[in-house]
Amino acid sequence: MKNMDQIRAMNALAACDQIRRDDSGGRGDQGGDALTGFPALVINNGLLSALAFSQSKSKSGKSGHEIICDQIAIHLASSGIECVDSNVMDTDSLINSLVNGDSMRLRICTAEALAFLNYLRRFAKAGNGGKGVEE
Repeated sequence: MKNMDQIRAMNALAACDQIRRDDSGGRGDQGGDALTGFPALVINNGLLSALAFSQSKSKSGKSGHEIICDQIAIHLASSGIECVDSNVMDTDSLINSLVNGDSMRLRICTAEALAFLNYLRRFAKAGNGGKGVEE
């Protein structure tokens, strides 16, 4: 059985690999690194507001912000975390789940998203991808 940190790290490594493969490369709409400021965006404005912000940045295709939010959604629905239903796999379905849930679920999801983002940001900064990740 894996502990929460192992699950977060495993999901963050897989997310790094996905972000690198994506066309945006995790970049914001003006070419900056979308991941660096994302935890502060969640802390200062809340998870729902950060998710809404990411959707507003999507002009043609998915922005780096929305790719990050998709990875948060996948993490929150993953086995061992299960903060939201397993059918949540993207930003839209995560927003829908959080809006229709109670405030306690939103608080738990926000805390878990921040813990996941901590790993994701550090692995992305170190240049790690899905190398050596086994389930």
